[in-house]
Amino acid sequence: MFYEACRAGGVGEQKAKLMYSAVYHFGPKWAPGGASMFFMRTMPVEEEFAQLKTFVESGDRSLEEIEKFSPVR
Repeated sequence: MFYEACRAGGVGEQKAKLMYSAVYHFGPKWAPGGASMFFMRTMPVEEEFAQLKTFVESGDRSLEEIEKFSPVR
């Protein structure tokens, strides 16, 4: 829904995908019961975001591909 709202609001496709990927990968997550889930990162956020940005911008990525992205450690 976030991606579609960005596009409807006039954000370009690549920028909307990059914004979606940042929210998806770095935003809060909740378990099915509504409890907040926490996890430890294996690298600095800046490094992980740089990899994510390169991945998103390197081709016409689908939202499913973006969701499956995993940083190289």
